[in-house]
Amino acid sequence: MKRIDTQLAKFVRWENAKTFWLHLIWTPDTIHIVEEVRDLIQGLLDLHSINKNWHPSTKYNVTTWSVEYWKFASWEAEVTIDQSVRWKHVYLFSDPNWDARSKNTDLKRKLNELFSNDDINNVNLKSELEKLLLNTDSANMSFNDKLIHDLLTLEAIKDHWAQTTNLVMSCMAYARQDKTTPNKRQPISINILGKIIADLTWNTWYCITTSLHNSASKSAFSGTQFINLYTWWLIEEAINDLWKSSDNLVLSPADVWWMKTIEEISKELKLKHITVVKSRDYSSDNEVSEMSVYWDIEWKDVLIHDDMLDTWWTMVTLLEKMLEKNPKSINLVITHWMFNKNAYSKLQEVIDKSNGIIKNIYISDSINKEWLPDYVKVIKSNKIITNVITNIFKWYSIDRWDNTDYTDI
Repeated sequence: MKRIDTQLAKFVRWENAKTFWLHLIWTPDTIHIVEEVRDLIQGLLDLHSINKNWHPSTKYNVTTWSVEYWKFASWEAEVTIDQSVRWKHVYLFSDPNWDARSKNTDLKRKLNELFSNDDINNVNLKSELEKLLLNTDSANMSFNDKLIHDLLTLEAIKDHWAQTTNLVMSCMAYARQDKTTPNKRQPISINILGKIIADLTWNTWYCITTSLHNSASKSAFSGTQFINLYTWWLIEEAINDLWKSSDNLVLSPADVWWMKTIEEISKELKLKHITVVKSRDYSSDNEVSEMSVYWDIEWKDVLIHDDMLDTWWTMVTLLEKMLEKNPKSINLVITHWMFNKNAYSKLQEVIDKSNGIIKNIYISDSINKEWLPDYVKVIKSNKIITNVITNIFKWYSIDRWDNTDYTDI
């Protein structure tokens, strides 16, 4: 209670101030969303102050900064924030899952297309461009490199007197390590990360994520106000793009562990849903030995939803099982698109065998991908994140989803 009273006192001082300062800090991996969110927030706050006469003498300043990431010769991490954060409300946008090495692959592919012949001048220019574009610290950081840089940035924000420190990590790191395997003496890694973030953001209001792998994991972030955004908005966008409405539409989870979330989303969007059960062969990593689909999906439009896809063993097995039941169409909605190992080739193989039944894959922009196949469509999360942050500003409930018309912004 004391902590909440302290936060409320800070908010009252902020409410009476002449200027609202909101700073969005982007890492090399999140600039694609931060600038869009900044413009939307600024527009919404300006409209709100005009329409509601909300502190008419108050100015609203929404700015974005970058944070500089460095490595010492010993590979220790260092961060620098070159602007003052004192008494400002700061949101750090983090995406440690973004694989800069995939960006390197995409850049090399583009360079090969540009310099396709063997002319010596082209070869030399291509070599110089590769050095310039690919050999940077940020382009060679691993997942854990970026995560430790982000944690150090949170510490820097807190130590330099930000009024509130907030974290937006759409794809929460270590979210899948939420339980232990019997007799393997494993840590619950998400608990460790939650304790670190809660300690670094002791004066925060919010830690915001999307489709947390296990919603119970938010208890690891005790001491901070944790927002787990369910992805009904993602499914709704996909449905509107595909059919507008369909009497034959059924929603499917990728496995039984995602069933509760599917039930909640189906209730919210008034959709039918089916049940899927998988059994896993633990003698081989990621091998799914059997999938069972408990529903008649013949000549149905099936929309499969999952929180994340990594190596695709589960999804490929499910798609093969569903194709045996003669659906009219299959589309996928995936929140976090990881796609590691040989996932592309596995997916392409099952799509080719479907004879056009598997049509589109809709993903959020929670993980920045430089290259995607033609059948993958990205649904931006900028509006939903904007709604959350502006509701915090306006002292509204986070559960209030305004049907905001963004065309005037």
